[in-house]
Amino acid sequence: MNELLKMFSKERPVGTKANDEMIDYLEHQFVDMGYAVRSLPFDCLVWDSGNSTLEINGQVYELSASPFSKPYTGTAQYVVVGSLDELKQTDCRGKIIILYGELTKTPLQPKDYPFYYPDKHKEIIITLEESGALAVIVATAKHPLYRLEPFYMFEDGNFAIPSAYFSAELLQNIQRGSDSDLGNVIINSQNKKVGSRQLIAQKSAKDCNGTIMVCAHMDSKYNTPGALDNAAGLLMMVRLMEYMKNYGLRFNVEYVPFNSEDYFGATGELAYLKDCKQNNTDFKLVINMDSPCHVGSKVAVSTYNFDKNMSSLLDGLLKEHMQVVQGADWYSGDHVIYAMNGLPSIAITSSDFFEGGLKDVHTPKDTADTVDCNLIDSGAVFLAALLKAI
Repeated sequence: MNELLKMFSKERPVGTKANDEMIDYLEHQFVDMGYAVRSLPFDCLVWDSGNSTLEINGQVYELSASPFSKPYTGTAQYVVVGSLDELKQTDCRGKIIILYGELTKTPLQPKDYPFYYPDKHKEIIITLEESGALAVIVATAKHPLYRLEPFYMFEDGNFAIPSAYFSAELLQNIQRGSDSDLGNVIINSQNKKVGSRQLIAQKSAKDCNGTIMVCAHMDSKYNTPGALDNAAGLLMMVRLMEYMKNYGLRFNVEYVPFNSEDYFGATGELAYLKDCKQNNTDFKLVINMDSPCHVGSKVAVSTYNFDKNMSSLLDGLLKEHMQVVQGADWYSGDHVIYAMNGLPSIAITSSDFFEGGLKDVHTPKDTADTVDCNLIDSGAVFLAALLKAI
């Protein structure tokens, strides 16, 4: 298990070579276990970046290109803007915008993200895109959830304006621009369109009473090994599949290693939903494993839309599995779109997810030593017992 975790814990964004290798590995494993496997193709962007800078009055500031930003090189007037109202009142046409303050406290959801796109985020993005700005530079401090400092506000291949970010501490050295103040900006960022795949492994029931979907996303962000998020969840799903490969249920079971949960376009999830619609899939239960098994924690289970019988069944199983506990509600991840539509759903994560597990997620420190491999098996054994009892 430790060796598999180390093998899985490597940077693997959608469309990259490492991601393709993971797909091939999982496909062979699923077939070898006797599952029927289908593969849904989709297009995506692979991102690369290099040195980016902002130069003002001879002072050069190091920038980081926002993930999936368009490239930009140019010299123009700059404006420094700290609120949405100020942004709306500032003439930004043909200028570089430097954002700070209340506008940059949290990252924005990608433009037109299909599952969750808050009105406030939409308003900011529309205002920026209609401003006529040439580029957007964002001054940020510490990420509200993760140990990223500074953090990127945009992670969005659909955002029309080139963007980059730097530490908010550097902003004190930059005066608000006048008509004669110019900024020279280089945003070194490239996107390449490639193809990828979404796998589904199925165990069919003889007398089908609907479908149980079990998922764990297989991709990672850029610049992180993604061990807790989500090599651990993926391994728990694979382990569960090993336990269940010779066991027949009264439901079809689809095991889905979602390939784009950490991607701005959610293309793997959308390909799967389209496939389900075409096949008239009748979901009875959704189980999602995301960031479980943090060292020093237990496996946490949260449930959504459970009736009394299902809740009673789960309570009984929790008493038998001491490393698995009831967890707090978690409205993020691949289970949410199903839970919000009224489907019985389960989220599996770490019991200290909000207090400790989150801190290294999406950072270079999300390494294999942050995961307790024994908990991976404990979670898989618990879920196998649950599936057999349903």
